[in-house]
Formats: sequence, C-alpha cells, structure tokens
Amino acid sequence: MTGSYTLSYREAVQAPESAGAKAVLLGRLASAGFRVPGGFVLSASAYHDFRRAAGIDRAIRRFAERHGDPFRESALFELDRIRLACLRTSLPESVRSAIMSALAQCGILGLPAVVRPSVACEGETDAEFERVHPAALNLLGLDAVDKAVRACWASLWLPRAVAYRRRAGIREDDLSMAVIIQRFVPADAGGVAFTRDPETGEERVEIRSAWGLGEAVSAGKAEPDRFLFRPEGDLLTLAGSEVGSKLQIARPRAVGGITWQSTTHDQRRLASLTLEQATAIAETCRRIEQALGAPQAIEWARVGDDVSLLQARPLRRGGMPETDAADPLAAAPNPPPWGTRVWSPAALVAALPVSSTPLTWSLTCLLSEQALQRVLGARPAEAWGNGPLLSRQEGRPHLEVSALQWLAWEQWGLAPEATARLLGCREAGLPADALPACSGWQLMRRRWRRLGFSIACRQAASRGKPRLLLAARRLADLERRSLQSLSDLDLLDASVANAETALGYLPEVIRAICRSASALFRLEETLARRMGPDYSPALLGEVLAREGSALGVRAAELLRRLARQAAEESQAREALEQIASSGDSDTGASEAWLARFAGTRAEPLLRRFLQRFGHHSLVDMELSEPRWSEDCRYPLRVAASYLTADLPAMQGARPRARVAWAQAKRHLSLWEQYRCRRLIGSLLHGVHLQEAAHALLARQVALERRLCLEAGSRLANRQALEAAEDVFLLNASELRAFLLGEDPKGDMRAVVARRRRELSSEQGAGARFAEDQAGSASLAGLGISGGRATGRARILRSPAEGWNLQPGEIVVASRIGMAWAPLLQRAGGVILEGGGLLSQAGLLARECGVPAVSEISDAITRIAEGTRVVVDGTRGKVEILGRSGA
Repeated sequence: MTGSYTLSYREAVQAPESAGAKAVLLGRLASAGFRVPGGFVLSASAYHDFRRAAGIDRAIRRFAERHGDPFRESALFELDRIRLACLRTSLPESVRSAIMSALAQCGILGLPAVVRPSVACEGETDAEFERVHPAALNLLGLDAVDKAVRACWASLWLPRAVAYRRRAGIREDDLSMAVIIQRFVPADAGGVAFTRDPETGEERVEIRSAWGLGEAVSAGKAEPDRFLFRPEGDLLTLAGSEVGSKLQIARPRAVGGITWQSTTHDQRRLASLTLEQATAIAETCRRIEQALGAPQAIEWARVGDDVSLLQARPLRRGGMPETDAADPLAAAPNPPPWGTRVWSPAALVAALPVSSTPLTWSLTCLLSEQALQRVLGARPAEAWGNGPLLSRQEGRPHLEVSALQWLAWEQWGLAPEATARLLGCREAGLPADALPACSGWQLMRRRWRRLGFSIACRQAASRGKPRLLLAARRLADLERRSLQSLSDLDLLDASVANAETALGYLPEVIRAICRSASALFRLEETLARRMGPDYSPALLGEVLAREGSALGVRAAELLRRLARQAAEESQAREALEQIASSGDSDTGASEAWLARFAGTRAEPLLRRFLQRFGHHSLVDMELSEPRWSEDCRYPLRVAASYLTADLPAMQGARPRARVAWAQAKRHLSLWEQYRCRRLIGSLLHGVHLQEAAHALLARQVALERRLCLEAGSRLANRQALEAAEDVFLLNASELRAFLLGEDPKGDMRAVVARRRRELSSEQGAGARFAEDQAGSASLAGLGISGGRATGRARILRSPAEGWNLQPGEIVVASRIGMAWAPLLQRAGGVILEGGGLLSQAGLLARECGVPAVSEISDAITRIAEGTRVVVDGTRGKVEILGRSGA
C-alpha cells in the first residue's frame, strides 16, 4: 500500500514501531491465511503530526511534570483539556487524504468501518491498554472515521490509560499510537475465544458467544453461551457447554454506531452457535495459537457459517484482557514526610460553601489546588504528598495546613507558626521539631526565595486590578454566547475557558491576601506592644472600617432606595406587599416580577439591582443556588421588609474609624504613625481587591451554573438524568466526560439518588441544635467588630430563615456573606463560628455597626435558640446568660 501514513496488514508486520502490537498480530493472521476483515493501518507518524497540529505537546509536558497521580481533580482537568484539544482539532489534510485513498484501495470506501487503536509498545502492555482504548464500530462515511480516529488518539489521555502507562514505565514522550481501520462485520453472533485457561494456563479452548455483535460479551452486558473443548490427540472434543441468559444484544444502527436491545425469549433459550460452528471456531483458534506461538484471546464474528477474526491479543495468566475490567484505583496517597496531616477550617477557605453539592466541591478543589500550585510553584506531589489539599469534615471545608507549612519551610524557610497566621488557622499545625534542619547556604537560598515571594506579593497588589479587568472582559465575551446553539465540545470549551479566566487572577488575589495578612500581623504587633491592655482586635477592626467596602451593604442600600421609591407608588407597593405575604409560594422568575413593576419609577432601580447584583445568590459559591437574576424573591422580600420596618440609617463607618485611630495614635511615635498608616493603606487596598475578586468570581459561578444546567438538560433529554438540576450531583470529571462524548459509567440516575441521600444526611447532621443551658457560660473568640449588645440568640443557617428576626436579637451563624447584610441591619450583634478581621463577615458587621465575635467553635450547637447572650466585640467575649438571665 502506497502512502506516507498508511500500511497494509503485511507491511505492518515489518514495521512494529509504526503499526503497534495489535496491528502486527492482525498482519500475521492475514499473512497466515486466516479470514480477517479488509482494512489497513494508519501509522504512528500520523499521530505525531496530529499532535503537533493540535498544539498539545506543551500541555503534555506540563502534565507529566506537575501530576504524579492522574486521578487527582487538578490532573483530571488537565487531561480533559488535552482530550478536548484532540477532539476539536481537525486532522491534517494530508492524513485525511491518506485515509480516503486507503479506504478506496481496500474497497471499503462508502462501507461501514471499524476503528481500533494499536499502541506502539510491547504486546504485553498492549493487552493492558485494550481495556481503556475501546474500538469505534459501524462508522458511516469519512467524517465518522475522521472523528473516531481523533477519539482514539484522545483516549491516550484518559486517566486509566495514563495510570497503566506509568505502571509499565512508559514515558509520555515515547508514546505513540497507530490506528487499525477495517471493514465492519454485521455479525449474527460474536464473542471471544481463549486458547488456554486464563487462570491456570491449562491447554483447552473456551468460547464465549452471544447474539449480535461481540461487544455484548466483551462489555459484560450479556451472560454468554459457553463452549469448552479439550484436546485429545490432534482433535478437540466438547467437554461441556452452557446456554447463557443473553439478556441484551448489540446491533448496528442505521445511522451509525451500535444500539443495545433486549433479546427475545427464543434467543435467550437457544445457543448462539451450533456445535459444528463452535467446533470450527475452536479448531481455528488452535491453529492461530500455533501460528503465533503463544496463547491468545481472539475476538471473532459469525455471519451465517462464515467466521471472521477481528483481533487477537496475547493471553496472560491471571487475567482476561477481553473483559471490561474495572477502572484501576487511583494511586494511594504517598505518606507525607511531615507525618500526621493537620486539617483546619482556615480563613483562606472561609468563603467556600458548607455542605456543597459534588459538582461545586469538585470544581472548588480544582480551582483551589490549581491556584495554590501556581502561587507555590511546586508539583502537588511535592507540596502535599499526593493527598487531597481540601477535605470536608461534617460538611465544612478544611485545608491541610501541615502540607503548606512543610512547603513554606522547604521553599522559603518560613516557620510553621508564621504560615499558620498567613493562612488564618487556629491550629498550630506542624511542630518545629517535625521540620528538617536547615542552615548555611541552604538557609540563605530559602531566604532569598522568600524575598522573591515577598516581592511577588507586593507586585500582586498593583497587578491584581488589571488582571481583574482583563478577566472581566474575557468573561463578558463568554456570557454573550448562546448556550443552546453550542455543541457539547463547545460547551466544555466554554467551561474550560471560564476556569482558565479564574486562574488568571486567583493566584494574584492569593498573593495579595498573603500581603494583607502580613501587614495585619505587623500592625497588630505594633499596636499591641504600644497600647498594652488598651489594645483589642476589635479596635483594629474599627480603624479599618470604611463605607461602601462591603458588597452586601451596597446591595442592601440599593434595595432600600427601591423600597422608598415603591412606597410612593401604589402599583410598586402592592407588588412588594404581595411578595411579602406570599413568601415562597409565588413564582420567583425575575422577568415576571419586572413585568409587575413595569411603568413605575421603581422598575429602573430593580433592573439596576439585577444588573449589578443579579449574579449573586444566598450562597454565592454554590452552583445549585439560583441566582437573583433567575429568582429575585429574596431581594424583593428584603425591599418589602424596608416598607414595614422603620430601620434607622446606618451610622457612618468612617467617623468610627477616626475615633479608633485617634485612640491608637496617642500611643505611637510619629514614625510609628507613618508606618501604621502605610500598613492600613495596604490592608484597605487588599480588602477592596478581595471584594472585587469575590464579585467577579460570583459572576463566573453564575456563568458556570448556566453551562452546567445546559449540560444537565442535554443529559435529561438523553434519559441519563431525570432533571437538569440533577447535574449538580455529578462531579466535574463526570460532567466533562459526558461533554467529551464518553459513555457514562454505570447508572447515572442511581449515582445521583445515592449522592442526594448522602447530601441530605450530611446537611441533617449539621442541623443539630443545642439544648437549653441551665446556667451561664463564657466563650472566648475573636472580636471583629467593636461594641457590646445583649439579646436573645437566633440560630440561622441561611439568610432565608431570618425574616422573623426581631430588632436587637443576636444572630448566631456558621459564616455569613453579602446576602446577610439586611439581617445585620436589624440584629443587635453577631456570633460566628469562623471569619477574621478581613473576612466578608467582618466588613459587613463593621459597616452595619453591630458588635461581632467570631471563632466561636460549634456556636450553633453550643448556644440554644432563645437564650439570652451578651456579645462583647471589643473584648472578643460571648457570655451565655440562659433563658432567665438578665
């Protein structure tokens, strides 16, 4: 066969490095005179040219350098990006022309075809690879063959394939794949035959067969008929047979591909082979073993009495390569060099949602690990020992602080306690004696790298805003796309582009957070040293208080303006009163509510709110939460509450900041005042950058939600899910696999039902309330907003539970976000389980002027509903008085 890319079966035998082990065996069968479907081999050189055309060489090198375990969430994302590039890149015209010419020479142009992968490596390894590189059957037309060839090459970057290669010691640079393209055989019956016992190596021939295509046997979807032959001299005699149930049959579809159907009663009752046909197949398989010189697993297809040999593979003892083996387990995490892993609900992960859905959690882990990896400049295996960086404990996100402490020491010589402060951890993490000794030039190099990291953090403060603006422009382009018109691959491409947009600025934001944390420590040390007992963290919080710094307060003020305007117009007022009385029973569609405000002066304010804050929700980072642009009942109920509640205007935060600074600077020298002002400016800049990043990330979550719902709708249309919203119970790699065109593993509906039960159980476990306290108790925490208040405790797990919050009551919550701002305007104080001075909770509490204490462990379960409590934000104390306390 002529052509720079194609080989005949016989030519493949002479070029194993170009044709691959499977094609070589097929060529040897054809040369020995066995019946093999007509076809040819597309050599490995075509793969190398395609790889260069797809531009994936750099991505492959980056993956090989950074990821030791291909089953990590970040590694799965990189592999999916490589496969996406393979599927979206067209074959080079020279390769496509060579395929068309070879199809014509073989006489199968215009006939149904089959594409089978043939990895150019040793035969033993090729048998392993067969499990993860499936064939494409019944391909109609050149375009279908083109797509199947690219899918074959993309399958090299399945995580199972990568794991097999690494076990076999095959480097990514040495990898190549040829492709066998042959005539499709529309079998009446098909299956597999073994020339030896797969377990013991005993000499015998076992045939497994089913009606229709042999995929029913190899995929394990039908209990096959079995025929067992044993040698007696030169002859084979039947030693036993069994008729299987054969509940399913694989048939070719008229439009290409295969379909699965239920077999008839007669097909289940009758054997798919007669004794004469089974004997003929057994004799043929015995001759194949003699011709190839080794035991074989042979796939065959019968049309009438004619039997074709589709492929042969070396049969290894202890396994059956032709069966659909389970995915290999992910590599077990390496034992970390620091010993015990220490987990902490660090401030760095305080904004992550509690009891999140699997899709949200998997994407959270992906972005967090990728962003931290870019900040640290290290492989995950080096940074956290191939184990997870994030975990959920009782539904709450925890960070493995010990891994980051170890890396900070290895990279920069930073002490564990300093790293813990940077991360906002209460746990000490690693003890100093767990770290390897460091001295001399090694210590000097680490300090030099620490200086470089400090400079990068300082530069992040100036680079952060331009990065956010660039990301916002890219995001606007993605938001303008019509999702319904996108193909599955285009939908995945948009999701990948959205993630890459976030990774463009998140590392800079993390560096800016580290710089802010460092400035906060220095400011605290200076004020604590100079002020002595007069210093409190809440005083520092008051120094940092500014109007308009918190997103939630800006949104609440716009809703207050909407309420004031609606109070002057009967139509708008009636609409707000209706939402207040109907609650959740009325529709929340934003367009429907805009229609009710049509023609009023309140309508432009509502449209402005939805334009500026419509991408937010009750839990901004949770994908399953509807955005306010979809369901605006919550913001409208907030506006309605302003009609009935005569809330006083918020006191300005800046005057309180001036008073706090005047109190502090009396203890400082002029030089110390100058240094503290510089540090305060750095902190305020970091706070504004964090809030801007939060707003942009909320927009990206809103876009990702739209993309996921569109994918979920397509899954529901294909009967894989019951409803589009079930997509949030898949994880990110499962959803990407669907968009890449891969068949789902198992019953997705059953997986969704199981995960829904697990999520409900997790949320129920976190919904325990405390019993009434008989006496008083005092709890110590961190004051994040100064002042003192006494009131009844109101336990809230969501802002949607706060409509009955009475003025002056004390809100007790796990964490709070921007949607809580209207509640804080009515609350007398706030008690939180997590959140630091620079957290969104601290910003909201200070701007709303309410005392707040955070870092009260398990506050929701330690403080009973209705208990009278005293919140002292200045001293960071919470006193529980009991129901009868004064």
